Amino acid sequence: MNKMRLFLRLLALGFSTTGMLTIASAQLVAGIEVGTSAYKSNESTSNQFLNRESGLINGTRFYFGAQRNWKTKGWLAELDYKTGAVDYFGLNSFSVPVASSGHVRLVHLSTTLHLPVAEVDNWGFAVAPRLGYRSQARRVDSNAIVLPLAQDYQEGVMALGIIVHNEFERGFGVRARFEIERSFLPRLKTDYIGIYQAVLSRPSAAWRPLLDVTGWYRINPRHSVTVTARIQNLGNGASAPVTLEPVAAGATLAVNLPGQRIRVNSLNAGYAFHF
Repeated sequence: MNKMRLFLRLLALGFSTTGMLTIASAQLVAGIEVGTSAYKSNESTSNQFLNRESGLINGTRFYFGAQRNWKTKGWLAELDYKTGAVDYFGLNSFSVPVASSGHVRLVHLSTTLHLPVAEVDNWGFAVAPRLGYRSQARRVDSNAIVLPLAQDYQEGVMALGIIVHNEFERGFGVRARFEIERSFLPRLKTDYIGIYQAVLSRPSAAWRPLLDVTGWYRINPRHSVTVTARIQNLGNGASAPVTLEPVAAGATLAVNLPGQRIRVNSLNAGYAFHF
């Protein structure tokens, strides 16, 4: 709990720092994006605990900040929410294929700075540090051969991105961002609902890449529309083995939590209003 309070203080500090970067030439902007994502996790099929999930999940992203254009210093705060049903596949402890359904929810809250560093032939280059918080919740529905499972994973994130952008004539523009993200203070709650007591574990931190490309059209000085394609790795590291205590009478169960390998490929359409 003390670590979580420390993280929230750091996040608040990040937001206050962005406020100081609002210079006279900055312009407030607010926007919304909606879209769909192809979600895939845990490609391994070793047993039931190394399972796989895949499906399309839908999401909405809200953002607000101070950014006149990509040639000036600025900041953006955002809330990204994705959720949806997925298919579950795996093998049980007897190596028999099992299948069920599930649900995934991803929430990301962050603030990002935009710091221009160079411009070459109208192509701008910038660095973009980011500080944020992410929650990943998953649920596997039970059936005759699959145990019910709920997992809630939370983490702080720090990232550094490189942005390349250009705005052409007639209001069209393009931006590409490559980013390396690092998790910190990760925690994972695992609950085989009604069968074993929930346990808390501490996954190891992970390095993760992100690549997105955005095209936009500025209708007029106040209104613009965007299309963004994003490839993002959201995997987390392994935890130390945990022992599950039964809810009722029964034997304990030792479980290895190997971590998740998660890929989220998204396509969003959006609208932005420039104040």
